[in-house]
Amino acid sequence: MGTSTATILNTRISTETKLIAQPQLSREDLDAAYAEMVSNEDPEAEALEWAEALTEDLASNACTS
Repeated sequence: MGTSTATILNTRISTETKLIAQPQLSREDLDAAYAEMVSNEDPEAEALEWAEALTEDLASNACTS
């Protein structure tokens, strides 16, 4: 029994989707980007400051409610 047209189309679409969805960056590009992010402490410090301020706001609102 032969392969149906639907099966062929699904296989082709699946293959093309995988090609489109594949990352366009090399492993070296990703490694360099991660190394740069790790070396930059400013975003982490800002996130910690924001989280602490939010926690304080929530705690003060809970005490007044």
